[in-house]
Amino acid sequence: PSSVPRIATAPIPVQLTIVPAAFSLTADFPLTAVILAAGRSRRMGARNKLLLGWEGGRALVQAVVETVLSVGFERVIVVVGYERDLVGDVVEGYPVEVVVNDRYEEGLSTSVRCGVLACGEETEGYLFALGDMPMVKAEVLAALCRAFVETGDPQGIAVPVAGGRRGNPVLFGAGHRKALIALVGDRGARGLLADREECVVEVPVGDDAGLFADADTPEDYERMTGDHNNAEE
Repeated sequence: PSSVPRIATAPIPVQLTIVPAAFSLTADFPLTAVILAAGRSRRMGARNKLLLGWEGGRALVQAVVETVLSVGFERVIVVVGYERDLVGDVVEGYPVEVVVNDRYEEGLSTSVRCGVLACGEETEGYLFALGDMPMVKAEVLAALCRAFVETGDPQGIAVPVAGGRRGNPVLFGAGHRKALIALVGDRGARGLLADREECVVEVPVGDDAGLFADADTPEDYERMTGDHNNAEE
């Protein structure tokens, strides 16, 4: 039987050390990271998956925030909704902007829209990271940014690939702003990929890059913590 997931019930003091990733962003080509952290976590049961414990005494969403911050984005936006106060508390103290999505029950697209609207038009692209994927490495984010910047195309979409499969996160150029705002339902930004295949740049990353490990269920979480602990040994 699966064990009961650990959960962070109080804010964890922030002691953030920024570790430079393999790619440094510049003010000449600003990119924004949007961390989607508004969902209800229904398949996890009564617990909010974003608040589950992760290594280092952190909440799971804190690990995602710290990885994203380590890359050097111009702005980092965290979109909250379900249990907004609890999630907001655990990211308080980080240099991020917290945006509330009052319509999170309508699906992931509403969080994408909130994030894009919060950015305004002063960014070259949006990297959408999921708040329940702490195993994604900073090097993956950096590789996506590098590939996107090298194309110089506002219509570019950088997608990580491991083992022949596309994963998360995904970086969309600002040329897709209107389409991202117009998304509906629970498909999220990935719903645009099939319609805009000509814009996609696949970015190969290592097979252990964490692209497919998200904490949707207690079994997912247990598997992730086991895999992560084994990787640390």
